[in-house]
Amino acid sequence: MSSIKFLECVEDCFIIQMLDVPTRNEALLDLLLTNQENLLCNISVSDNLGCGDHDIVEFGMLLSTLTVSTKTKALDFRRANFSSLRAQLGGILWENSMEHKGASEHWEFFKNTLLEAQNQFMPFEIRKAKAQLELKLARDVKKHKKGVFRYVNNKHRQKDNIGLLLKKRGELVTNNAEKADILNTFFTSVFTSTVGPQALGTKIQVDANMDLPSVKEELVCKLLQELDPYKLMGPDNIHLRVLRELADIVARPLSIIFEKLWRSGDIPEDLKKAHVTPIYKKSLKEDPGNYRPISLTSIPGKVMEQILLGAITSQMKHVIGKSKRGFTKDKLCLTSLIAFYNKVTCLVDVGRPVDIIYLDFSKAFNTVPHSLLLEKLVCYGLTSGLCGGWGTG
Repeated sequence: MSSIKFLECVEDCFIIQMLDVPTRNEALLDLLLTNQENLLCNISVSDNLGCGDHDIVEFGMLLSTLTVSTKTKALDFRRANFSSLRAQLGGILWENSMEHKGASEHWEFFKNTLLEAQNQFMPFEIRKAKAQLELKLARDVKKHKKGVFRYVNNKHRQKDNIGLLLKKRGELVTNNAEKADILNTFFTSVFTSTVGPQALGTKIQVDANMDLPSVKEELVCKLLQELDPYKLMGPDNIHLRVLRELADIVARPLSIIFEKLWRSGDIPEDLKKAHVTPIYKKSLKEDPGNYRPISLTSIPGKVMEQILLGAITSQMKHVIGKSKRGFTKDKLCLTSLIAFYNKVTCLVDVGRPVDIIYLDFSKAFNTVPHSLLLEKLVCYGLTSGLCGGWGTG
């Protein structure tokens, strides 16, 4: 019975027996188990040692199967000529240059112009990432103490690459391209694209002639100045520090682009792309369902999303109740817990029973159909033009 349980445990944990030849006379008694075949090499069985009757098993371990270079190519902001960059971009007549062009053409012209000027006045440097990071942390230790402690704590953790992944047919995948396909297939399968008939609620009457709010240049400039220059850039290669340093210059063309995107719904491909990193959550690492995606998207796209969020929130104030605290400005989970705790203790003090039900929806945000969400927003008083173009795009 114990041997059967052992074999079941080996199969459940996707462990592989690497020996397939006898190690004691004609019997295979020795075990060489691993969960990754590429960690072991040069496995051989030789004659026994001394008076023992077990043969010697020799093998090698590949402790470093992947060599990662620590050198990175990055913009050298210390030698950057921001004054010349500002003068060149500030001398462009953006309205005339973007006239008679679609939203995607507007974006391509702006991105190419900015990147060309950036490459002209900002040299690249090949630096050792680790040394530069530690030097930067030492310089900023008074302002960013958490970064130092986070870096020290990460040193105690062993970060592994994504290991073997399990296909639906039970096969283990080792190739990186196949791993990416498996994770991409799972991540996309979670989203719900089609919906059946569902209740949308009572429709609120709104003014059909209400015009869309315009994207103001001052608001764009304010959001750009609030960007964190230490965060990573998106797939469009536009650095956050460049946008922040030139906020008063690039706010004008971005406001024109955002206005065009908002009203036309023509979303450029750069704003739809993302660098996706799978992050392991729990349980078996071979199961693709135990990873969650972290996406790095375009920074200008995030700025546009903040503007859209502000416009939607301002028109949804009559719908959002006081008890709503999740994803609401100036309301925290802590204040929600305090209010909940106060209500429960008041009921207990007067001798009334209290029943609590906790609900946890699996992948709740990912499974919300976008089409149904947009229809509900329209029913709650938002015009289709306000959220329809950007939401469907």
